[in-house]
Amino acid sequence: CGLDAYIDLDADIDALSLPALRALDGKHANQLVGLIFDQPIVPGSHRLNLENRVIVSITSHVWSPRYRKHLALAMVKRDYLANHSEVEINGQQGMITDLPFSADVFNAATG
Repeated sequence: CGLDAYIDLDADIDALSLPALRALDGKHANQLVGLIFDQPIVPGSHRLNLENRVIVSITSHVWSPRYRKHLALAMVKRDYLANHSEVEINGQQGMITDLPFSADVFNAATG
């Protein structure tokens, strides 16, 4: 779901969740990503639906005084991510980015 960098599936440790995580490796349909918007996200418009399925589901969002942008965490279908770097939710254009949010992304977005 986007936290792969923090899990070592080859670790030789005694962990209850490791067999389940190994069984799910590569099979998850969603990925946790960041979204960056210039405008606030309208309450109640936290999903992008295409062809009767939820493609993007925003889990949380906040104004960033540091970057002067509206930041969101979202679960996005992996097949959508393969072909898209932006998303439009309720008329608001947003940029999709990897997590954690990076200052480089904001510098590139503002020129």
